[in-house]
Amino acid sequence: MMTLGDPLPGFAALARDYKRLGSELTVALADLASPRPQPPADKVPLHEECLHVVRGGMVVARHGESPLFLCDEGDVLPRDSGLSYKADSAVLLAAYPWKIVLQRLRKEPHLAALWERLRDLRERLLLHMLAARVGEDHHAHSAFVYFQPGEVLIRQGEHATDVYHLFEGEADVLVDNVAVGRVGEGEVLGAIAVLTGSSRSATVRALTRCSAVRVPGSQFHHLIRAHPTLIQRLMTDMARQITRLNHQVVALSG
Repeated sequence: MMTLGDPLPGFAALARDYKRLGSELTVALADLASPRPQPPADKVPLHEECLHVVRGGMVVARHGESPLFLCDEGDVLPRDSGLSYKADSAVLLAAYPWKIVLQRLRKEPHLAALWERLRDLRERLLLHMLAARVGEDHHAHSAFVYFQPGEVLIRQGEHATDVYHLFEGEADVLVDNVAVGRVGEGEVLGAIAVLTGSSRSATVRALTRCSAVRVPGSQFHHLIRAHPTLIQRLMTDMARQITRLNHQVVALSG
């Protein structure tokens, strides 16, 4: 996978991981694959009931008429993402029947974990590409940011202007200076305050060295509209944080 914009630091490593995990998954599912040669097309026809992987050639992923990134050999084409694909020359795809893939994922936990990691990487890459494609006037605010242990990513009570997607490290969540939870790699921070226009409800302080992509609120609204699957990721993160808080409340009450 290659971005069509100026890549931010770390994009190449994420793309390599995405390709590596995709290869691990498709090798394990190799018996389900069927080759599908495709001629050049402005919109490559993809079967809705299949997972597709590029086996030869290259396709351009687009949202509407806007090109976003290139997929080449070994890349898993994101499902249910609202994207279409253009092929300027012949391309070979491998199709995997999605219902059978799901059956295998349910039966083999290690494959299910691999699929979840692949989905998580896809969301990171999409956020990364969004940050790289915003206008020049936003570049100072949309990029990778780094925090040392003890530094604050988000401060309780402040007006919410940005959303953070934590790529590396762990951070404590504090309410009124009391630790109520912990967030880690892959979690989206500060989205609720941005979506609701409210002030930050908690402070997030780096426990280890952290790196994150910071996305302006206006751009995050656009990302949600373009990629509604991110809503599921937000709900998962919220549920995880609520569960942690509930455990702490039970522990304190005991």
